[in-house]
Formats: sequence, structure tokens, C-alpha cells
Amino acid sequence: KLHTKYDVQLCNIAILKEMYIKNQVIIMCAKDRNNLIIGFLLCYSHYSTWVGESMVIKHVLVKDNVDSIAQLLIESAINYGKDKGIHRVDVFTSNELLKCIVTKMNFCNLSAKEQWDCYSLSIK
Repeated sequence: KLHTKYDVQLCNIAILKEMYIKNQVIIMCAKDRNNLIIGFLLCYSHYSTWVGESMVIKHVLVKDNVDSIAQLLIESAINYGKDKGIHRVDVFTSNELLKCIVTKMNFCNLSAKEQWDCYSLSIK
């Protein structure tokens, strides 16, 4: 149990298999005591040339920006990854609250450390 104004339960609400050959999209949600969804996390597996299978957390949204619920969802994703043999978790975000949470959880800011930039191209 999490000690906030919410009585939180975690559950997987969907696992979409075989998005691309090995990738899976996983949606985890946090529910309150009334079984209402108060937060969710979307992540997927990803192959890294440096470490092999890894996981990317793409979206974390929680009601009222309660950071402890967001952290609980991230920890659940990490534990899911550990169970699957994944050794690295990346978070892509521009959300300031999420940046603070992952920094507090000792994630390394590769944007600052490696001075990487990310470029994207939409293909139509």
C-alpha cells in the first residue's frame, strides 16, 4: 500500500504483443480504492546495440501530479523489466515533474552527460 490520499493498486490493463518483431507495448495503471484509474505508464521494449534488450518509458501521467504514484508506476515498470531480463530503462520526456522524479530515482541524464541530441522524422 502507498501512503497518500489514494489507496493505490497496480495492474496491467493491456499488453499488446508483437508490435514489431520483439517489441511489446505495456500499459500499467494505478487505481484508487474506488477502482478508478489515477495514473498510467506506457513503456515498450527496445533493442540497444550497447546493452541488448532495454525498456523505454514513454509516458507517465497521474492525477493531481502526485509524484509518489508516478514513482510507483516507474518502479513497477523497472521490476517488470528485471523479470524479463532487461538491464536498462530509458525515459524520454519533456515533463518537468517526471524529470525530477527520475533524477531522484538516480536515473542518469544522458542529455547532459553525453551531450546527445535527439532527432525525429515522421514518415508519410
